[in-house]
Amino acid sequence: MSSGTAGVVRATGAECRKFAPNIFNKSKCSSCFKQKEEHSAEALECNRDAPRESFSIVIDVLAALAS
Repeated sequence: MSSGTAGVVRATGAECRKFAPNIFNKSKCSSCFKQKEEHSAEALECNRDAPRESFSIVIDVLAALAS
């Protein structure tokens, strides 16, 4: 029998290229479950642009639905 995580590969904090806060614990990464402080400056910087990108996608979807 396999567990529910079979085939899932998780990055470690050092390898994680983009810190994405966990929905329940904002100090942990949703990709690798490491603390925010364990990520590189580049991984943290990538997170800064994420909300704007997501917001842009939502606006595009809403505009498409309205037309």
